[in-house]
Amino acid sequence: MAARDLIAKLTVAVPRELQPVIVDSGLVPVSYRERPKDNFDVALVRRAIRGQTKMAIGYADETGNVTRRVIWPFLLAYWDQVRLIGAWCELRQDFRHFRTDRVCRAETLGRFPERITTLRRK
Repeated sequence: MAARDLIAKLTVAVPRELQPVIVDSGLVPVSYRERPKDNFDVALVRRAIRGQTKMAIGYADETGNVTRRVIWPFLLAYWDQVRLIGAWCELRQDFRHFRTDRVCRAETLGRFPERITTLRRK
C-alpha cells in the first residue's frame, strides 16, 4: 500500500514525459543515454530461449571482424548501455556473452542437444 502511494506521488511530481520511467521502471533499464541500435529483432533471442533452440549468429568483435557462432542462448540481460545474450558458444566450448548491437545476422536452428542445467555443471 505504501509503495503504491509513493508511486502515485512520484507520478504526479515528475514531468509527464518521465512518468513511464516511474511506472515501468522494472521493465527496462533507466538511462538517458542513447543505446546502440540492434541489427536484428531481439525477440528472436527471446523465442530461442523459451524454445531452447540454438542460434547461428554473425558476430562482430570490437574491430569489426565478423565470425559465425552457433550459440545456445539462455539469458538476455541489460548492462550499462547494451543488451547482452548469455549463451553457451559451440566455437569456444564455454559460456560467453554477446552484445546484441554486435550481432550482424541471426537465425534459429534446432533444439539444444542437452539442457543448460547440464552445461552449468561442467
